[in-house]
Amino acid sequence: MSKVFAYIRVSSIGQCIDRQINEIKKAGHDLPQSQIYVDRQSGANRDREQLNALLASVQYGDVIVCASIDRLARSTLDVLNITQELSDRGVGLTIIGNTTLSFEPNGAITPEQRAMLTVMAAVATLERDLIKERQKQGIEAAQAQGKHMGRPKTQLTKEQALAAVAECDGNKSQAAKLLGVGRATFYRVLSA
Repeated sequence: MSKVFAYIRVSSIGQCIDRQINEIKKAGHDLPQSQIYVDRQSGANRDREQLNALLASVQYGDVIVCASIDRLARSTLDVLNITQELSDRGVGLTIIGNTTLSFEPNGAITPEQRAMLTVMAAVATLERDLIKERQKQGIEAAQAQGKHMGRPKTQLTKEQALAAVAECDGNKSQAAKLLGVGRATFYRVLSA
């Protein structure tokens, strides 16, 4: 019996998946958690744990649903390869997004579908490239203005660290917690 699976991807651990789940539900797919695969990493890399697990578990006649094409992959080549692999295995793919694009299970990809998929994937790739370009320009502009990039340096002195160690009866982990710094930072200050 064929099943429907959802593939959801966000770029980082802190991002919320609710929007994608809601879009998939609005499209008529209220799936149990066991049929939802979630990756929390960049789509630039094809080698993603949950994507690989999903591709390994789908069978002939199953359908994969994605909220948008850029959630499946950020590379035009990856989108085309994944879609072809699914088609060759008789697995359907539905991409919801602004324009719903469906590839039926057990069916070949038509030239029109391939063209539409290529255009949509190219736009997703362009979007990713523009984001990277804007990010690079923003970093360069901030550096040109003398702004510090990254985490602020700790103001902890060796004397403060030693005092905290004494207060915590020699327990350096407790001393680091007391001062609100990580152990690596604490030990770096002590060894300076």
